[in-house]
Formats: sequence, structure tokens, C-alpha cells
Amino acid sequence: YATLYQQITGVSVTDEISLINAFFMSNQNMAFSGFKSMPNRHKNLQAILNANIQIISLNRIDLASTVASFIIATDAGTWRREGGKQPHSFTFGPKYEQRTEGHLYYIVKSMQLLKSIPDAIHINYEDLCQKSFSNKQLNDFFMRDIQISNPKKPTIADHYVKNWQQFEKFINLKLKQFTSS
Repeated sequence: YATLYQQITGVSVTDEISLINAFFMSNQNMAFSGFKSMPNRHKNLQAILNANIQIISLNRIDLASTVASFIIATDAGTWRREGGKQPHSFTFGPKYEQRTEGHLYYIVKSMQLLKSIPDAIHINYEDLCQKSFSNKQLNDFFMRDIQISNPKKPTIADHYVKNWQQFEKFINLKLKQFTSS
């Protein structure tokens, strides 16, 4: 992205902050602009958190589905799909235990980090999927009521894992270990 935003703005893009500044510069005529990211994508996350950027965090309560999605995405090589039932699935077993634990650990630590960001707007994915969704902080930031016009039910990834109950049991066990230490 650095090369693209350098071409668009004519400004040198040498690090994450200059990339973010170039992104916002290229969108300066928009009422709002933003980008999606994840904590592990940044070498200097603190610099981004110190910048004049409104952070909106999106967390998911259903951690088992989140981890299963991570595994499917890495196995399929993409997060994208065109709706409908996920065509990929896996059978949880010893060869997936280390990956599952690693993804869960990353997700839990990321959620803790995101929740600790002062002045961030925090949203749960499951809430966002409700017709009644409303978030005062989000409404205040955008200076209007934010509603999803046609929210879809949250995807439950039980069909991503052929032996879902075993997978979910492993997730819950590891989650207890992470939160008790």
C-alpha cells in the first residue's frame, strides 16, 4: 500500500504513520474515512494509538467461531467468501491443537489490548448483527444514528469444524487457562 499511497498523494511513505497520514490525505474530501486492521499488523502500534485517530474496535463474543474462521482463512488463503455456507471445513485433532491455541491466544490478547485503548469505541460483532443495534459513542462520533440496514445473523462456525463439540471443548479449556494465569 505504501507505493500506491505515495503515488496518490505525492508524499513520501516510509513507515506506518506516514502510510496512515497518506491514506487520510487521499481521503480528505470524504466526510469519513477509515481502514480495518489488526494489532499484529503494526510494528509500532503505540504510535498509531497516539495519533489523532478514532479507534473503533470490533470484538466477537463467540471465540470458538473466531478461531475456526482464522483456521479456515489461513487454510483457504483468504478471508473472503461470497456468502452462503463456507465450502471449507476441517477435523479438529492433535495437528490443529497448536494452531488453535495460538490463534486463541492472539485473539484474547488482542481483545485485551483493544479494550484497554482509551476513548476507543467498542462494538461486539454479535450486537452489530442485531436489528436493534445502537451505540451512543458511534452515533456521537458520526453525528448521526448508525444502523445496519439489513443485518445478518452472526455466523456460527460449527459447520467449519467436523467435530465442533471437541473443538469447542478445547477452546473453552484453553480460554480458562489463559484467563486464570
